[in-house]
Amino acid sequence: MTKFDFVFEEKPVQAEVQHNADGSFNVTVHNADKTTTVVNNVKGKLLANNRILLNVNDSVVSATVVKDSESVHIFTDDGERIALALPEPEFLKATAGASAGSVITPMPCKITQVLVKAGDTVKADQPLLILEAMKMEHVIRAPFAGVVERVSYKEGDLVPEKTPVVVLKEA
Repeated sequence: MTKFDFVFEEKPVQAEVQHNADGSFNVTVHNADKTTTVVNNVKGKLLANNRILLNVNDSVVSATVVKDSESVHIFTDDGERIALALPEPEFLKATAGASAGSVITPMPCKITQVLVKAGDTVKADQPLLILEAMKMEHVIRAPFAGVVERVSYKEGDLVPEKTPVVVLKEA
């Protein structure tokens, strides 16, 4: 079962999604008003261009899904718009004391490549380093354009979660 936390109409909501053997999903939504909504056997299909097709209680819903940095917007073909705000991840909340330009590790990892050095000018979304965590490589990118003030680790270093690895200063 996968749990999702989000904000709907300025109220916190938690959804639990269970994948069934037949490919359908059971969805349980715990609303802010303490009510619970359960929808079983939801069938869905991802289509091209951020489109989804859902079969819910024998009704077909077609929509476009758009995600930005803070929310998910669902636009149904019949004109309904649903906005779900995404709360700040816990690992970012835990790093509130880090300097504003710090790039933080989301989990324990090993640094496999350092792509920048102190003094380098970087563009927004430019790769800064590559780390390995959970047997996968993850590219850590610059959150904004700026100048690298400090790279705190070198290739091969093991880094705990929630640790600043690169410090940037806005250009």
